[in-house]
Amino acid sequence: MGSAYCVSAGGVEGGRGSGLTRRWENIKMNIERIIAGMNKRFFTMRQAAWFIALLALVISGCKAKEMDTPPKQTPVPAAQVTLPDLSGKMVSISQFKGRPLIVNFWASWCSPCIAEMPEFEKIYSTWKGKGLEILAINLKESKDIAGEFMQKNGYSFRTLLDESGEASEKFQVFGLPTTFFIDDKGIVRYKYMGQLTKEIIFTGLESISLS
Repeated sequence: MGSAYCVSAGGVEGGRGSGLTRRWENIKMNIERIIAGMNKRFFTMRQAAWFIALLALVISGCKAKEMDTPPKQTPVPAAQVTLPDLSGKMVSISQFKGRPLIVNFWASWCSPCIAEMPEFEKIYSTWKGKGLEILAINLKESKDIAGEFMQKNGYSFRTLLDESGEASEKFQVFGLPTTFFIDDKGIVRYKYMGQLTKEIIFTGLESISLS
């Protein structure tokens, strides 16, 4: 997988100089050029079409949190990966069959990832008695960075390390945060890329019979 990026309500946040950040800057440059053309009273139909399309993209990014919950998705088997936790113990996705599971890909530099972490703690506290397990898979950061973040914030759910990015490729993660709601048979019932809202959380939990 290439450089990871963050999906937030305001659009795209690049991770360590990602191509997505450069593309977002190109969009802004195009808008500035079009506006400059308007100021010079040189505004072609092609420029008008570009301006409308780019403006719609920006507005849709700014309104991301107000979007309706995405429709139900086609169930697929969860990717089978084995990763170390913060203590070095190897943990496999397959060992959680028979229990509902939430898998979240995150990084400490990703502000939407950080913003939704307290929600995962609430979910875990509420549903762990029903067997729910949450695996927060840190993408391409060291054990020290991930461990310090989790300890500093007092999160009690399990953290795994995907330092090579292999797990994110198997799960087909294209942006951070990305969350998978997996039922007790190991089937992904719901997937969401971006910061979770209450509506998305409800839909995800409902899909694995935890609402």
